[in-house]
Amino acid sequence: MVDLKVYFHVIAKNKTESGGYLSKVRIQEQMKVLNDSFSETGITWSLANTTYTVNPEWFLYADYDIGVEKAMKSKLRQGGVADLNVYSVSFETSELSGFATFPWLYKARPLLDGVLLRYTVLPGGTRRSRGLGKTLVHEAGHWGGLLHTFEGGCDLDGDKVRDTPPTLETTDCNVDSDTCPQLRGKDPIYNYMSYSNDFCRTEFTLGQIHLLRSTLSRLRNIQF
Repeated sequence: MVDLKVYFHVIAKNKTESGGYLSKVRIQEQMKVLNDSFSETGITWSLANTTYTVNPEWFLYADYDIGVEKAMKSKLRQGGVADLNVYSVSFETSELSGFATFPWLYKARPLLDGVLLRYTVLPGGTRRSRGLGKTLVHEAGHWGGLLHTFEGGCDLDGDKVRDTPPTLETTDCNVDSDTCPQLRGKDPIYNYMSYSNDFCRTEFTLGQIHLLRSTLSRLRNIQF
């Protein structure tokens, strides 16, 4: 079992909840979801620090303007290659719920490493189908080296994991969904690395856990 540090950076337009100023209770609830979801992986997460920054430009445009994102992360990022930095912003200019950097990008762009998270997707958030906190679980999976279950579509080797059936992108919880019927298995709608809504995303496969641990060990110097 390894314990990884999380640095949570709240970026807000003003000091109201609707302006992105998340309460510490909401952040603690998100940390519980993160830990519950990774309980089978041998990874726990500890909140090392929480920062609050009122900056409307960062809040609105960090996901759109790389200069804004770079300025924000250069100022706020803490820790090293093995530490997860999370930045809650508005994603005003896109439909994204979150965005993560992959571990193989760290060496070239260490200051950009981390997760951007829409502030409305924490537990109790107002983002449709994304209000249970599973978005950070999904993005932390990317940060650890996991790809989408639908990577490559019906390509057998799409996400580099053998026990996730090939699938096209799906966003609902239809248990009968089978977008690659010519291949093995129905769509992995319960997988955290799918685009299913939060109500049905509940698992990582053994193959994903193996890939996650090996990638973290190799590229983030985390020893299990």
